[in-house]
Amino acid sequence: MGDVEAWSTARSAQRLALYVAFIACSLFWFRNASGDDLSSSYIGCRLLANGSSDHLYDFHPTLFHVVDTAAWISTAASAHFTGFLHPYVQTPLWAWVLLPLCTNLTFGGFSIVFLVIALLSLAVAVEVVARAWAGSFLRPLPLAVLLIAIAMSTPFRYAMSLVQTHALFLMLAVLALHLAQRDRAVPAGALLALACAVKITPGLLVVYWLAGGRYRAALWFVVCSVILAALTVAAVGTDLTLAYVQSMRRVSNVLLVSYNNQSLAAWLAYSDSMSSELDNWRMLPLTPALKAASLVASIAGVAFSGWMSRRNEWAGASAALALVVITVFSPIAWTHYFLSVIPAVMILTNVGGLLSLAVAIPVFLLNTPLLAIDPTGPQLGPMVVLRSHFFSAMILMAVLILRYVGSKPTLASSGKDPP
Repeated sequence: MGDVEAWSTARSAQRLALYVAFIACSLFWFRNASGDDLSSSYIGCRLLANGSSDHLYDFHPTLFHVVDTAAWISTAASAHFTGFLHPYVQTPLWAWVLLPLCTNLTFGGFSIVFLVIALLSLAVAVEVVARAWAGSFLRPLPLAVLLIAIAMSTPFRYAMSLVQTHALFLMLAVLALHLAQRDRAVPAGALLALACAVKITPGLLVVYWLAGGRYRAALWFVVCSVILAALTVAAVGTDLTLAYVQSMRRVSNVLLVSYNNQSLAAWLAYSDSMSSELDNWRMLPLTPALKAASLVASIAGVAFSGWMSRRNEWAGASAALALVVITVFSPIAWTHYFLSVIPAVMILTNVGGLLSLAVAIPVFLLNTPLLAIDPTGPQLGPMVVLRSHFFSAMILMAVLILRYVGSKPTLASSGKDPP
């Protein structure tokens, strides 16, 4: 027994060392990252601080990625920020929560804080998936290979260069799904509500819980969401809260076919005649048909994933499938969002066998600069696949479903809340 415990302790120490090395190397490599996407949170927060909250949701009339109003330009100048100004699209509560940071740190310091948070979040998400559903990655060698593959991937490199917060919300979603599976409904619902307090897309996972019989987790998500909504109104007022709702309505009707939108809608809408749209982020109208297709695919896919979770042996695979579904079927699925395929890759690889290897290799290639467009210096070469991340997600979804169809039901757990 002592030898087993000693070996377990040694493996834990080795994994910790690998995570520390991964974070330290990434911090060094991306220490001077532009942090373009984080700038919207920083300047948006400072708009609240200087009493210009009515300009928080300013936007460009034709270009999705630009905000150039006088309020934004003057606020950036007062903060000595000289980078690119992207519009703010998160909840106003997020900007309010950041006030102690944005008012006391330069953008460089702010960026480093969130780079550390993103890397820690990714490490936690990997560890949770390994402990819950993909035990082979508790061994140092498979974990080292995985972390190297992540570091080489375009979604990771893009997320870190933008200092994107998506890894934080992926970690919250993974933790919420895992805790709900362990019948810890209150923290599960609270964590998912926290993720949705900044980005609303993870809220679709409540459909996963409902379809899987995790009603208490879904209920606590609703309760915590109502509390956070009330907190939002109390913190920033009704007008700014309604401005956010209006901003989301506007964004939900936007179609982008740019190279870094890897969604189903972008794939369906794009044609060769639209090549000039690949790198200008001009807002096109999202047709009712495409909007409906995205919504139906998202809900149906997540519901099917929840139904899958009723088989005990497929609890992890179903959660991974749900994470991929809410990513790829959203009308806007930026390249860096595809960090969400990591749990699916881990779970399929953990199964072992020729099929797992046959999936892992093309998925890896489709998510690295060999086949994927490098968003930091986009070029459409002869080997580049325009929507490579989209296709990698479709491969993962297909294989997860095929493995489900070919598996035997496990009656030990219905996936429902215990009596």
